[in-house]
Amino acid sequence: MFEDTYRRMNDRLEPSERLVQSTLCAMQPRRRFSVRRVTAVALAFALCLMVTTSALAANVPEFNSWLYKIAPDVALYFRPVNMADENNGVRMEVEAIRIAGREAQIYVTVTDLEGGRLDETIDLFDSYGLDLPGHSSAYCNLVNYDEEKDAATFLIVYSSEKLIDADKVTFSLHRMLTQKKTTGANIYLLDYKPLLDSDPETIIPGSRVRGGGYSVEAMNEYGFDDMEPWEMFDLVEQLPVLKPECISVELTEGVRLTGLGYVDGKLHIQIHYDDIIVSDNHGFSNLETAQGERIYSYLSVAFWDDDHTGSYENYIYDVPPDELQGLRMLGQFVTCKTLVEGPWSVTFPLEEIP
Repeated sequence: MFEDTYRRMNDRLEPSERLVQSTLCAMQPRRRFSVRRVTAVALAFALCLMVTTSALAANVPEFNSWLYKIAPDVALYFRPVNMADENNGVRMEVEAIRIAGREAQIYVTVTDLEGGRLDETIDLFDSYGLDLPGHSSAYCNLVNYDEEKDAATFLIVYSSEKLIDADKVTFSLHRMLTQKKTTGANIYLLDYKPLLDSDPETIIPGSRVRGGGYSVEAMNEYGFDDMEPWEMFDLVEQLPVLKPECISVELTEGVRLTGLGYVDGKLHIQIHYDDIIVSDNHGFSNLETAQGERIYSYLSVAFWDDDHTGSYENYIYDVPPDELQGLRMLGQFVTCKTLVEGPWSVTFPLEEIP
């Protein structure tokens, strides 16, 4: 079973669950803009990775032994490292690395020495780093979780703007999320008809805006494609959104429905995600008609709550009031209970290790 998983990972590397969800939302069709106000950071949505460089004559320590058993042709490409750091009852070990021009692939295993905190939902929470020259982007995939050893192995792929030719590098990891749960929500909008019929209070989120998404229709209306990132933020910061907490309905632990109403003829649905900095609670919401037709948001605005720890996501739909009959909101939310903090760090040479 693991052999199939490994070969699939190396034949066609796929993005994480969170990346899949956000990408699917973007293809509905919607586009998302970054939380950064001035610098546009390009994310690497690499879906295919082919091993094309010459094989490296690496020795075969403990980690490479199982790699050779299941995929000897692939194992030749990786240099063993086998250096570790321990903190907070967790051992992080850099197992092996492959450098090819501007790309680095690195295997990392984390093991819970105390036991009971890791599981197959483990997420490195984008808190890992390899000190490569210049700017770089990276993505990470879980390739194996060993329940008996309470250990998880990840393949992390980096793309650097410059050739990777340093004598040594440092890999670091700061925190991990585990025990994540995915929950669905199903709410018929007419159950909240009094709210929908009222004139809701609105606010201007201003500098609390942290991101959002938009459809082709919204792009054409506002001219987003012709704007610089800071111009887009300046515009979105001034858009009216529902005043938070006009309603409070728990959709799952850490996620609440906090607003419903019509603003300027468009339907607004607002959802609050608790403590996103620690728990990475996130999700998305769509509408579905009685006939099963999906309706995706026209525009969404995400902004910080008053404590600057949670986030409100204000989804806006181009749905008139006379089309609410049978319409329901479908949500999918990912929440997390356990944060394991380090940090862990390993510095190792890039020349072959004897």
